[in-house]
Amino acid sequence: MQLSHYIRKTLATTVVFSVMVLPAINELHKSTLTVSRGSQDLVQANPGRLVERGIEKLNRENYQEAIEVFTEAVKNNPDLAIAYFKRGVAHFKLGEYQETIADLNQVLRINPEYADAYYNRGIAHYQLGEDQEAIADFTQALQINPEYAAAYYNRGIAHYQLGEDQEAIADFTQALQINPKDADAYFMRGLAHAELGEYQEEIADYNQALQINPEDATAYYNRGIAHAQLGEYQEVIADFTQALQINPEYADAYYNRGRAHYQLGNYQKAIEDADQALQIDPNLAKAYLNRSAAHLELGEYQKVIEDADQALQINPNLAKAYLNRSAAHLGLGEYQKAIEDADQALQINPNLARAYFYWGLAHYQLGEDQEAIADLQKAAQLFLDQGEQANYERTRTLIQKLQ
Repeated sequence: MQLSHYIRKTLATTVVFSVMVLPAINELHKSTLTVSRGSQDLVQANPGRLVERGIEKLNRENYQEAIEVFTEAVKNNPDLAIAYFKRGVAHFKLGEYQETIADLNQVLRINPEYADAYYNRGIAHYQLGEDQEAIADFTQALQINPEYAAAYYNRGIAHYQLGEDQEAIADFTQALQINPKDADAYFMRGLAHAELGEYQEEIADYNQALQINPEDATAYYNRGIAHAQLGEYQEVIADFTQALQINPEYADAYYNRGRAHYQLGNYQKAIEDADQALQIDPNLAKAYLNRSAAHLELGEYQKVIEDADQALQINPNLAKAYLNRSAAHLGLGEYQKAIEDADQALQINPNLARAYFYWGLAHYQLGEDQEAIADLQKAAQLFLDQGEQANYERTRTLIQKLQ
């Protein structure tokens, strides 16, 4: 069972951009409210009734009505920056990001030194998948306001999305120099270190994030992943256990804790964690796969087959489910079925050394020695190419006995 089966939370569930420009408008990545000084100055400079009415509707989340009022305001005064600005926010709240960008363009036409307008336009570009444009806007905001921590943070996310991990780390570090209590910045810097294989640095960042927010189940989860990459399975178990204390419905945490138990040879505990994961998510194919592997180690071949069947019903392309089932058929003396399952695995991934190995064992048991030797030679070469020295030597020994 390989470590690559461990999973990491995706950006879609861990990262959201923040907007911090309006009174009574929530930041998107935090629950706190932030008021932009620039926005307040614009309100004071333009206290007209239309703008006030539009703000009231915006605060009541009547976004379409707010857009109509702000549109009337800019008809009366095409240079009323606050009306464009707040109309852009109303469009943003409705998911109308192109319209948001158009309104912020108008704000910047009137006031090209308004950092919040560049910042918000960057967020709108990001929502459209325009990461380079987002980075350019965050950079403009930072040229105007070098202490804009959220601009560094969000530019770091855009770099992360583009696979520019060193640049992402630099931006999260800048954000933390300005705001050392930003748990999200530590969390994201940890993810960027993970992409570079810098697992100790990743763990250090999650440690910092958890000092600030000790109830962050995802930080415990990801720290567990980092420990797994270092082969520190006791620490893996401790972190997933912490994550589960905070969020008992965290199916992936049960699954991955089970994998750590498997690596330590605690097969019954691996089965129990897979059971828990499947109670929460009955369609978690990888949990069936992990449980089948644990049953295989315990020689419970019929249970292996049942779990592999369940995994393949959910995902017919799980080559390792076919492999586990092939091994179970070997254990039951069902050699033709073992060959058929190994064949299915190889159709999905033709470089599976274990599939050729099982082929070889099955052919040998059927008295087909030449086929067995050919299969085992292929398996040995693949084991060698893939750095599995112990399996290579085991296979070569078996070949020598057959020749």
